[in-house]
Amino acid sequence: MAPFFEVRHRTPQKVTIPHKVKKIVSGHRHTLAITENGLLFGWGFNSMQQLSNADSYADPDNPQHAIFEPSIIEGELRGKFVVDAACGEEHSLVVA
Repeated sequence: MAPFFEVRHRTPQKVTIPHKVKKIVSGHRHTLAITENGLLFGWGFNSMQQLSNADSYADPDNPQHAIFEPSIIEGELRGKFVVDAACGEEHSLVVA
């Protein structure tokens, strides 16, 4: 199991998404953005694979954390149009 860690950032950080965003949802320590063209971007912690359980994210001993650099989330979503999403404390739900 990955060691627990927490980082507190006292000032807001600007993130950039290369497409027009139509919806943003936030969980405990992660955020998802849906673009008008149906892509899903995520950033924040991935300690429970809440950003993705795709091969590129799912190493439980070294979970990928896209803190201030939103990454496109594909895996099973590749080629699908994302229409909605919700985030919880340690999970995310996506409708495509």
